[in-house]
Amino acid sequence: MLDKEKLLSERLNQHTFNKRIDKDSIFITVLSDIHYGANDKQYFEDTLKFIKDIGAYVILGGDSVDAIVANNGPGKLQDEWLQNKDDQITELADKLKPLAESGHILAIGENGNHNSRIEDSVYISPNKMLSVLLGDRSLYTGDMCLGFINVKDICYTISVMHKTKKTKNYYEFQRADVVFHEHLHEMHYEQKPVYEFNKYNKSVSAVPTLDIWNGSFINLPNYSMKANYRPQYMGTYYVRLDGNKRDMTIFEDDKLYNIIKCGYKG
Repeated sequence: MLDKEKLLSERLNQHTFNKRIDKDSIFITVLSDIHYGANDKQYFEDTLKFIKDIGAYVILGGDSVDAIVANNGPGKLQDEWLQNKDDQITELADKLKPLAESGHILAIGENGNHNSRIEDSVYISPNKMLSVLLGDRSLYTGDMCLGFINVKDICYTISVMHKTKKTKNYYEFQRADVVFHEHLHEMHYEQKPVYEFNKYNKSVSAVPTLDIWNGSFINLPNYSMKANYRPQYMGTYYVRLDGNKRDMTIFEDDKLYNIIKCGYKG
């Protein structure tokens, strides 16, 4: 009889990454919904500078480029300040290259719905192309992004998903320490305890988990205004992972910038 559990597990493990970092603490962030080519240039540049200044580690999420193509999805070509798709990908790679060269890009996840317009039309994956241009094809995890980040001896589990459902608790099966939801451009999060069963010392602990709905780098696109969607702030979250005890602290980007400016050392 075939081992169904083994087969499913092998499939999942094709889409994982792992990183060990010997520091007392680190910040991680997911750069999702950049929509490069239609994004707010200055906000994105400021974000990259801040990431470098604080030495944060990055996971690149979906919708990295805007990828408007004819008769496919919301948005118009006129909305993009950079319309050539080759240029959207190569310019974004140039922007991210210093982070890749310093080892601060942990992984590159799924394409997202915008990048998939290119993938569905010509079978070329923009996020996989970005991993090649950044010099490390192994960064690309494919259609899922599941990770293990060791900060010293503390291991944190990460899941990054793009087109996610709004249904509450729909993704409870993930059980990662930090789950990043993309696509909706809506910034909010939940911190909640879950049971963790230790089979070795036969104990049960209540441990915190984070569900994070990430923002974007596109500032009120025309299709959003025409549809009368609720306006959303641009931005992303940073999570501080402690290496001496299991502890996760979440910050909105502008809030973290301001408290560091006031002397917070992380």
